[in-house]
Amino acid sequence: MYKETDRPMILTTPLGPNMMFLTEMHGREGISELFQFQLETVVELGTQVSFDQFLGKKVTVSITTKTGDTRYINGIVRKMAQGNRDPEFCQFRLEIVPQFWLLTRTVRSRIFQQKSSLDIIKEVLTGLDVSYEVQGDFKSREYCVQYQESDFRFASRLMEEEGIYYFFKHSDGGHTMVLGNTPGSHPDIPFNSTVKHQEFFGYTPEDDVVYGWYKAQEIRTPKTTLWDEHFQLTNSGKGLPADKSIMDSVQVGSASHKLTAGTTGGMEIYEYPGEYSRHFDGINKGGGEQADHLQWIFTENVRTVGVRMQQEAAEALLIECKGSHAGFTAGHAFQLSEHFSDNGKFVITSVEHQARQPIGLYTPEPFRYTNQFSCIPFTLPYRPQRTTPIPSARGVQLATVVGPSGEEIFPDKYSRVKVQFHWDRDGSYDLNSSCWLRVATHWAGKQWGAIHIPRIGQEVIVSFEEGDPDHPIIVGSVYNVDMMPPYTLPDNKTQSGIKSRSSLKGTSDNYNEIRFEDKKGSEEILCHAERDLTVEVERNRTTTIGMHGAMTPGDDSLTVQNNLTEQINNEQSTTAVTKITIKCGQSSIVMDPTSITIKSMMINIDAQVQLEESAVMTKISGSAMVQIQGGVVMIN
Repeated sequence: MYKETDRPMILTTPLGPNMMFLTEMHGREGISELFQFQLETVVELGTQVSFDQFLGKKVTVSITTKTGDTRYINGIVRKMAQGNRDPEFCQFRLEIVPQFWLLTRTVRSRIFQQKSSLDIIKEVLTGLDVSYEVQGDFKSREYCVQYQESDFRFASRLMEEEGIYYFFKHSDGGHTMVLGNTPGSHPDIPFNSTVKHQEFFGYTPEDDVVYGWYKAQEIRTPKTTLWDEHFQLTNSGKGLPADKSIMDSVQVGSASHKLTAGTTGGMEIYEYPGEYSRHFDGINKGGGEQADHLQWIFTENVRTVGVRMQQEAAEALLIECKGSHAGFTAGHAFQLSEHFSDNGKFVITSVEHQARQPIGLYTPEPFRYTNQFSCIPFTLPYRPQRTTPIPSARGVQLATVVGPSGEEIFPDKYSRVKVQFHWDRDGSYDLNSSCWLRVATHWAGKQWGAIHIPRIGQEVIVSFEEGDPDHPIIVGSVYNVDMMPPYTLPDNKTQSGIKSRSSLKGTSDNYNEIRFEDKKGSEEILCHAERDLTVEVERNRTTTIGMHGAMTPGDDSLTVQNNLTEQINNEQSTTAVTKITIKCGQSSIVMDPTSITIKSMMINIDAQVQLEESAVMTKISGSAMVQIQGGVVMIN
């Protein structure tokens, strides 16, 4: 029976000690990368091995150097394969990854509100062993959507946006994910952090050295400009720019590297949208004012463009090298010594490890470990590149308008409403279901235009600015089985119009309506006011009736500020059941069912030919005088 005693590379597995032997290891780790190691192992024939014993379980590789220092590599088994066997052993291959990898297996859509990006990241990483060494103030985002993406991609995207990176610390039996954004978050490598550079010309290198030091610099864009806008600010449409120039130079040992070398004045990265203004809203979830949130834009733009510029600068200068130091770990730092020009502190950005340790009948080779790594100067801040794209919300989606209990219409002062997306299984169908969504209209002016506020329960069509799920906008609405058209179809297919509903608690009998009937021979425009109808005409109004006009009001009032002229080419008939009054100043004519009373300071009756008065009794009286005058006066 073989034992692991005196073997520099040992694998600890669920099988226990001296059961599975590690013969070869190769793998890669990097900052803001999921490490992955492939382990070639053997077990003695007769050993019972089940995939269930390994998949998802932690295993640990320990590498002990000649100086007695130990490097641990811990991960969970993502994949296991059984290979060939010889007279002594059966081969197994294990692939190990961090627990963070498990988040690649969960894909979902969900909404986060009033949380900072760091708080969202912490929620997504719940259950993992994480050390947060992130510095700075991260403001709450009004609305942030994980849309049809894995937890891993969502967390990675947020970290890349904010300039947060991650790496792993390994221990015997576990590993910790470290989140950082400053050089201070990079610990030294586990042991012997001062590493000698060895000029290597074909002979076997010493332990714990580096060799083949290859330093390269490339041209990077010297300026980054971000441009954004916010409709709640008075300069909306004029941009909220922020720009930043690349850091001037980086010192590497005795050499200074000018990061603007080879650039020209016109070189610039220009991005729109800048994605720093629309995270914030001056209206809170209940519709109240929170203007201070808009002021965050003017600090967030500076922070964001600074991160973008550092992301550009992080790849300006890169060292690639080989080594034999088993303690080299991505995200960790070391001090280089005995180099002819570049002595100083460096941060390891990636490492590829290779180790071999045969066992059994044919073991002529001794244990051997080598690595290839890349690093950057410690004084050059590392920022992860934005490689994880924002998921695209293609086309349009459907959603239901929502609001607080007891409300039927719930807008803010910008006519925005809230919705519950059909895919949102966590929403509560209330004012907490989404951010405020702007509502598209065919006309929007300065206190003029067209407005139709979607009401709670209605189904609306939602599009997305730049295809970004974080920025939805309502572009229309549709009928469904619960919200049917106002006119029975297809029976009334020639009818169109606008029909509203009284609120609160209006029924089908309470509405305002303008309806057009286009059926040939039955054309009609119907206007229905549930209560009052007010028509204001600033100047002229002309009404032409081709055949017959009828009005049946309860009460009717007409006020004309200037003149009213009526011309009737045929007949006019006015009928009143109780009274007709015509009044001008102090003069009036009043008619009721039994009398007509005419009052005025003076009444003139002028008949060109004849004036007749006929009654059972006629009475003429004057309190002072009665005068009757004519060429001939005849009294019967």
